Formats: sequence, structure tokens, C-alpha cells
Amino acid sequence: MPLQFGIWSPVCGGWLRVVNHEANLSTQDLVKLAVQADELGYHFYYIPEHYLNAVHGPNYNVADAWITAALASLNTKNIKIVAAVQPGFKLPAVVANLSANIQNQLSDGRFALSGIAG
Repeated sequence: MPLQFGIWSPVCGGWLRVVNHEANLSTQDLVKLAVQADELGYHFYYIPEHYLNAVHGPNYNVADAWITAALASLNTKNIKIVAAVQPGFKLPAVVANLSANIQNQLSDGRFALSGIAG
């Protein structure tokens, strides 16, 4: 199998504290990034589930991973959409239901779930 590449969605408005990133990216911005990654031939678009903006602080927004994943699934054609979720914040049945709906109804089988820690 050839090497595959992915990109992480900046749900907190950027990853680096030392660089002046846009702190309040909208969900629409993140979907546009997914579309661009798809057009460039990336294989995966990872969307981390966060509840606090650890990059810019609690006064800044955090994009919702599930809404972003659903919209990215509807607006892309080839890229696999991956929700990277932290176990313990949602009931497993809720995560399974969200995942199944995106997988079966929105992504044409291009959705995946990744359990992360941290």
C-alpha cells in the first residue's frame, strides 16, 4: 500500500501558541479546508474533538468535531473524514450513533473514528 497523507483540522484556530493564528475560525472555514485537502489529494482529514480552546484560551471558540465532520463529508468526494474523539466525554452509544449516521448517510463510507488521549 502506498504512503498516505492526512491533515488535522485547526478546530481551535491554529496549533501554535507562538504564531498569531486566526483564533476564531468558523466551521465553514474548516469545511473549506477539507475541500481544499480533498482537491489536493490528501487521504485523511482529521477533526479533533475538543471542549476548551487550549491554544487561545477559554474566551475563544472551538469548532464542533461532529458538525464539522458531517459538513465536510457532504462537501468532499474522496478524502476520508476522521473524527478524533476523546473517550469518556460522550456515552459510547452516542458516539456510535453519530459515527453510524455520518458513515452511512453522509460520507458514502468515507468516515472513520479515532480514539485519542490527551
